Amino acid sequence: MDTTLEDPSITHVIDLLYEAQASRDLAAWLDLFATDAVVHDPVDSPAAEGHEAIAELWKQFTGPFSSYQRRPERVLQSRGGAAVYWTGTATTESGETDCEGIDVFEFNDDGKIRALMSWWDPAGLLLKLAGE
Repeated sequence: MDTTLEDPSITHVIDLLYEAQASRDLAAWLDLFATDAVVHDPVDSPAAEGHEAIAELWKQFTGPFSSYQRRPERVLQSRGGAAVYWTGTATTESGETDCEGIDVFEFNDDGKIRALMSWWDPAGLLLKLAGE
C-alpha cells in the first residue's frame, strides 16, 4: 500500500498549468516544464521534446479555439508524479462544447514537469464543434 502524502508543490504546479492554459499565458505555462521535458498531447501523437517543440504544440492545441479551459476535477499523486482527470470547455466561432481527459505528469527534482502524457480526443472535439 502506498502511503505517500500529497505533495503541495506538485498540486501548485498542476494548478498553475491549468490556470496558464485558461488565460492563454504561454510563457507562464512553458516555465512549468523542464527544458528537456517531453509532452505527448494527445498520448498517441509524436512527442514534443524541449521548450521550442512544446511551445509549437501549445499553438496547435490553442489555435482553433477562442477559449479553451481544462479544469482539474481529481488529482492522484504518487512519488513525484500525478494523474489528473479533467473536464473542459472549448469555444470557437461556431459554438461551445465540453470535453474531458486524463493528464499524467512526471516531475523532476526541481519541481518542473519532465513528462506529460494527455489522454483525450481533439479530433472528436473539433467534430463536435463543427456539428458532426
